[in-house]
Amino acid sequence: MRKKTVGAGLAAIAAAVLVPLTLFAISERIGDVVLRARCLCYLNVTALRGNDIVTVRLLAPQALADGEAASYPEYVAAAKATQAWVA
Repeated sequence: MRKKTVGAGLAAIAAAVLVPLTLFAISERIGDVVLRARCLCYLNVTALRGNDIVTVRLLAPQALADGEAASYPEYVAAAKATQAWVA
């Protein structure tokens, strides 16, 4: 039973990453900093929920910079929170 639960959890994380990754690529192509900030925030939190420290360390500074550039304090706060989680 445990394997099914873990497998289902991993499948859910993989599915949760697919849409933001796709939208992230679009945001890069069209230069939409707000969409990019949102995607980085969601990808960062998903990595955190999956205990993926390497990805959080990689995404948090980008999420912070884009949150500031987009003037979204809630995304800045989320990026800082994920940085604190890694520390």
